[in-house]
Amino acid sequence: VTHDATLAGSGTPADPLTVLESGGGGTVHPDQQIMFWEAYFEYWDCVNATNCAPQINWADTSDQYWARAVGGGSNDYGHTLIPTSDGGYAMGGFSQTYSNYYLLTKFSTNGAASWSRTINYGSGSYQYFRGLAQTSDNGYITTGSYSTTQYIILVKLNSMGNLVWGRYFYSYSTSGNNVGYQVIEASDGDYVVFGTTYDYESASGDYPDEDFLMAKFNSSGTLQWARIVDYSPGATYDYDYCCSGVQASDGGFVMAGYYSNYLHLIKLDASGNLVWAKRIQGYNSTNYPCNIIRTSDNGYAVAITTTTFGAGSEEFLLLKFASDGSLQWARTAGGASSEFNPSVIQTNDGGYALFGQTISFGAGGYDFLLVKFDASGSYLWAKTYGGASNEQTTYGGPNIFQNAEGFFTMGGYTDSYGAGGVDYFHVRAGANGDCCFGETAPVGISAPTPTTSDITASVVVADPSLSIWNLTPNMNTPAPTAEQVCGP
Repeated sequence: VTHDATLAGSGTPADPLTVLESGGGGTVHPDQQIMFWEAYFEYWDCVNATNCAPQINWADTSDQYWARAVGGGSNDYGHTLIPTSDGGYAMGGFSQTYSNYYLLTKFSTNGAASWSRTINYGSGSYQYFRGLAQTSDNGYITTGSYSTTQYIILVKLNSMGNLVWGRYFYSYSTSGNNVGYQVIEASDGDYVVFGTTYDYESASGDYPDEDFLMAKFNSSGTLQWARIVDYSPGATYDYDYCCSGVQASDGGFVMAGYYSNYLHLIKLDASGNLVWAKRIQGYNSTNYPCNIIRTSDNGYAVAITTTTFGAGSEEFLLLKFASDGSLQWARTAGGASSEFNPSVIQTNDGGYALFGQTISFGAGGYDFLLVKFDASGSYLWAKTYGGASNEQTTYGGPNIFQNAEGFFTMGGYTDSYGAGGVDYFHVRAGANGDCCFGETAPVGISAPTPTTSDITASVVVADPSLSIWNLTPNMNTPAPTAEQVCGP
């Protein structure tokens, strides 16, 4: 394959050439580079000629793409996929193969499974772990719910997946949903859980209902402070779901979630005090998650599912916000049917990638869908990855990342491949979406203008009284079956 390229370096053994993609796309993986002398002489001949644009040829990269299924004889649902400091990645989710327990699997840089752990707290109880992050000590912190949605769980593991400590907690009652959807490590080393709790804010005469929850623990698992956020105090019963959160550049936090069919963004300062609150039109709140990231300009990007905008029944909606929560632009992506459960990352070139599932395009029922935009929201390309049956995502991620070399790694679950039922499924593709399987998707794009409003004055932020217990789950080391769908 021939690419326009920029070369850096003198081309000598002491100062070898670095081959850069045109437009500053980043360095090419060493396995993709041609011999530097060949590149140097081609470049030298070109710059000393007239009307010559240098072109560099590098090797085929298809041996660095793969798709793999990992699981057992029943259903294993991959919820999250994160990069790890050693260049590999980890996937976490819910496993019916292993007695309805949480399943965490660590993968090496070449996509091979290194180890797996199950976490369970009591026979017959469901362990729904939703959020996963690597910590600064190279361990892991994960959150979710225990006994379906009665208690929020927070578990700290070391770098090999062994238990360090565990906590489970709730606010007012276990009669409603208490779920941790995402967890991050803050800049001060504390762990921050974003989720939903069944609570009430008595100062405003509120009734018990489900509210945004943010809870901050130190590295030893001791609660530092917590906040609930209620959009409709005084309502008999309402649903305020926080499904994602991120730390702001000033040390505060932004929570993303929904009430009714609106996306809500809440900014708290580093001490948990309300800064601003925004309401944005266009959310399909029928059990669909959201995903928020901080962008390189210290603003925010949010991925949600919408039924308000776009040509299909459900579509991806990407929203770009400034640091003060003002909406800058919005884009939908989809087809004639449904696209949902997107998560978003900012890519190495400053653009954005949406990853979720589609039934409008692809090889079978539901397929993975990856959509690429530039930094201004202009559409670049879209690809699907899937087999004859279904490849799906869940809970809004994070379940995609791009490494320094430009490769995308994505995760979810499949029943097209694997050992039985549904299995964890992870795919590695190139910077342009190419992979060892999949196809181009002719998605439709629109640029809607959702109605936005400032709701700071109507939001109640309170300090809940959390009931917290130590958690000592049972840990096991299963050996899920891996299937090579394509690639090395």
